[in-house]
Amino acid sequence: MKNRKRSFAQKRRSKTNMKYQHFAYHDFLNDEAFFRWVYYGEQDAFWQAFMLENPTKQADIQQARDMIRHLRRHEAQQPVLNQQKIWEQIQDTLHQPTQTPVISRFSWKKWGALAASIALLLGLSFYYYTQRHSQITYEDLVATADTHNLIEQVNSSDHTMKIALEDGSFVTLDAHSKISYPAHFEPSKREVFLSGAGFFDIQKNPKRPFYVYANEVVTKVLGTSFSVQAFAYDKQVYVKVKTGKVAVFKQNQANLNDAEAKGLIVLPNQQAIFSREQATLNKRLVETPLPLHLPVTLAKRRIEDMPVSQVFALMEQLYGVKIIYNEESLSSCIITTTFAQESLYDKLDVICQTIGAKYKEIDAQIIVESEGCK
Repeated sequence: MKNRKRSFAQKRRSKTNMKYQHFAYHDFLNDEAFFRWVYYGEQDAFWQAFMLENPTKQADIQQARDMIRHLRRHEAQQPVLNQQKIWEQIQDTLHQPTQTPVISRFSWKKWGALAASIALLLGLSFYYYTQRHSQITYEDLVATADTHNLIEQVNSSDHTMKIALEDGSFVTLDAHSKISYPAHFEPSKREVFLSGAGFFDIQKNPKRPFYVYANEVVTKVLGTSFSVQAFAYDKQVYVKVKTGKVAVFKQNQANLNDAEAKGLIVLPNQQAIFSREQATLNKRLVETPLPLHLPVTLAKRRIEDMPVSQVFALMEQLYGVKIIYNEESLSSCIITTTFAQESLYDKLDVICQTIGAKYKEIDAQIIVESEGCK
């Protein structure tokens, strides 16, 4: 199987190589993967290898790289990216005498293609500029911290790292993640800054709320356990609660005093998901909701001929999830089932199949739809 996967990867890489072997200067400007390499350094190993294997393309690649870097220099010099001014400056640069030998190689048809490529390039540059400046990085957050005497822990291994904080809380830092925190928390609050993923087990202290800042998402707790996943280049940020409850809210800028009014309250078996592209914050159930507790009276207990309304009530207690249904249409439904450590969805599948119903999740709640038992 490994050989087969390796063979497929090699074939895909070879196919990609062949594609770029036919590229000219303006084609590289039109290619988003090339743009992201120059702009962000993505897939650097591939492009370095491609240049070594294709020396005849190095001149075109270097010329396209110079153009993108020219755009980036102007972007850095201006607080707002003015596409028209940059376009005019690029045209001036291209028409300078030192550039004449390069331009003369192009026919007017090719010059038109080049102009279209540069227009696209300007659009890409503007898009990534606005994306970058609307998103908050770990470095932005650390820079705005009230205290600059932060301790940074970096987990560059492939294993988790357990970190003890001064208040008795613990952070289990995932591989390739990092966290910054003060040696001594402030009297009124506890703040940490995360890049990557980690599980937090927080000591309860109502007078000193605990804040986790991760990209555009802020998680506020008084004492609970939860996980946060917020890698720098991921499109989404996740906050999943194991015990207790947390408040999750978004901030539009790296302002540690931003308002919390539009936050979500997230409970066990729930997660808050923030889309960095749409800047939306939503609440859903976790992938596999498990019983929060299983009383001895229910441990592997088989229930005979119980009204489905009572079964749903038990499930709400076990999983901490609201189940909404039409009580009138399901009033005659009687089922037999067994309670164990199965997930919520496994249990719902069995029950709904038994009574001829369907279910869906909306806003971390389960909606059961049925025309009634026959």
